[in-house]
Amino acid sequence: MFRSTQNLSSSVRSMVGMSTRDFSSDVDNGIDPPDDIKVLVCTANMGNAEPTFESLKAWIPFNGSVCNVMDAQNELDADAPAASSVKQEERPASIDPTSGYDVIAIGMQEATWGNGDTKILSQMLMKQLPSYTEVQNFQRGQMRLYVFVKSELVRLVYGVDINAENTGIGGVMWNKGGIIATLTLFKTRISFLTAHLQAHEGHDNYARRNSSLKEILNGAKVGEGRSYKYDASVLSHYMFVMGDLNYRTVLPQDICMSTED
Repeated sequence: MFRSTQNLSSSVRSMVGMSTRDFSSDVDNGIDPPDDIKVLVCTANMGNAEPTFESLKAWIPFNGSVCNVMDAQNELDADAPAASSVKQEERPASIDPTSGYDVIAIGMQEATWGNGDTKILSQMLMKQLPSYTEVQNFQRGQMRLYVFVKSELVRLVYGVDINAENTGIGGVMWNKGGIIATLTLFKTRISFLTAHLQAHEGHDNYARRNSSLKEILNGAKVGEGRSYKYDASVLSHYMFVMGDLNYRTVLPQDICMSTED
C-alpha cells in the first residue's frame, strides 16, 4: 500500500509522461481519489508444470482479498516468530482486511507446458479474481506477466504499456530475461518487472544477474512512444520487481544457522 500522487505538480507529470487530466471527472463519476493505492504482487516459478485451479489458489488470494493475504502472513509469523520483523499489532491500522487490492500483478517463470496454455491460464485467473479485469497479459518465451485492476477502477486506468527483453544465451534466448508493464491509476504511475535471472553461486553469476537487470531495464522501455531516455524505474512513481531472481543471501559466519536449525 502506498500514497497516490494526485497532487503532482505539472512539471513532474511532464517528466514521467503523464496526462494532466483533471481529477474532477473522476469525482463526478462517483469515484473519489483515495489516499492510498493497494497493490499485490504474486510470483512463482511454475517449473513448466501444468497448473491446476487448486495450485493457483495456494498463492493467489481469491478475489484479491486482503484478509487472505494477512491470514497467510500471520501463519508464517506463528511458525517462525523470530524471523518476523513486524508484529501483527504493528501492521498498518489503515488496512481494511475485508477489502481487496486495487491492482494485482502476477509474474510467472518457466510457465509453458502445452498447446492452449495461455487461454487456460487466463480462464483460471479470471475465475480466481472475478471482481477484476485483466488489463495486461503478456508472454515472452517461458515468462509471463498478468496485470489485473478492480473492474470498478478500470475506466480510470490509462498509459498502459508492456515490453520485454531477453537475456538468455547470446542475449537472445527467452529462457531468461524480463517483462515490464506500466499503467497509471489516480495520476500515479505504477510499473512491474518480472524476471528470470541467472542461477548458481559465485561472483560471476551474481554479476551476470546484475547485468541482466540492467539489460532488461534498458531494453524493455515502456510508455508513450517508448522514446524515453530513462527506464521504467525512473519514470515510475512506484516500481515492483518480482520473479525467480536467484539472488543469494550471504550471512556473516557468526550468525549462520546450524544444519539442524
